[in-house]
Amino acid sequence: MELAQRLSKALRVTSSDLNRALGCFDPAPGRDNSYPERMVSYYYIRALAKALPGANVLLEIPVTGRSKRGWDNHIDALTFNDREVVAAEFKVAWAPSHWVALARDLERLRGSSVAKELRTKPDW
Repeated sequence: MELAQRLSKALRVTSSDLNRALGCFDPAPGRDNSYPERMVSYYYIRALAKALPGANVLLEIPVTGRSKRGWDNHIDALTFNDREVVAAEFKVAWAPSHWVALARDLERLRGSSVAKELRTKPDW
């Protein structure tokens, strides 16, 4: 099964897990943002790990790519096995105005310096 199919299947299972958890407990009562970024990223990372057999997961991996803000030069999650790697960036974007920040982060991660740095990291 291709990576995209494995990810889709794992995300369906994990989204059910998140919905079940939210049915038991409201993590942010009275707030518009009831899905904090770390909570969403936790479930998504679980899905990535399920989709990559024998996966390893590293969080908040520093990289030297260009940053416009100075504190965001990291990859939120790097999930990998001996054949595949998925770099993930997370934002909770409940309005289209938030999509700009996500697009900026994805563009930063697509830079050749980030890919080169990941290839030259020591064996983990």
